[in-house]
Amino acid sequence: LATQLVNLNSIVKAAAKDVKSSAKTKQTNDYNSAVDTLKTTTSEASTLLYNSQGVVADDNTRTTLQSAIDAANTLLQKDKPALVDVQKAQNNLQTASDAVNASMEEYKTQRAAADAAAAGGDLRTVLPL
Repeated sequence: LATQLVNLNSIVKAAAKDVKSSAKTKQTNDYNSAVDTLKTTTSEASTLLYNSQGVVADDNTRTTLQSAIDAANTLLQKDKPALVDVQKAQNNLQTASDAVNASMEEYKTQRAAADAAAAGGDLRTVLPL
């Protein structure tokens, strides 16, 4: 009976070690994925910033996006930034990008209205209702 308990104890310890190792691997993979996503989002945000020049209703949205890009780049230059900081930078980039996209849409709407007014036309013929 004592031998069986010793053997079972060894099996449980080995299983616990495997679980701990698996959890650490998952944590590392999740961290690396978050950093990779931030790198991709930063690149996409930089492209959006470039492409949105002169075609936004509110240029402050672009200023906010530039600040978010700068903060993300600074964070990515650090050695092993905290996951919470990576996630915050990701959220800030997404929020700023969404605002720029919305401002671009608003600009298109304003331009269409201005073009319709300049042509003496009815806005309903330019914009679908």
